[in-house]
Amino acid sequence: MNFAQLVVDAAFRQFGAPAVHIAADGTSTPIRVIAKRPDAEVRFDALQLIAETASFEVRTGELATVNSGDVLTVDGTDYVIKGGKRLDPDRLIWTIDTYAAD
Repeated sequence: MNFAQLVVDAAFRQFGAPAVHIAADGTSTPIRVIAKRPDAEVRFDALQLIAETASFEVRTGELATVNSGDVLTVDGTDYVIKGGKRLDPDRLIWTIDTYAAD
């Protein structure tokens, strides 16, 4: 295990929250996530809107693959995974874009 992995694991132990990943086939996996909820600025000509977003970081060691339409359950709220998913340069963390399920 390298130093970057040790740091990531420590961060998730300290700041991570319990969650469940539910794949399209119904398989559920308990994981830890770090919530990132930045506001997004959307502009249409002179109109400016601020939209709340819900992104989560997940360790690749806990979740090898992420697909659009999968669900994350965090604190009793279901979030549907959108197409946006990114890996960090060390390929240790997924950043997953979601929206709240109705």
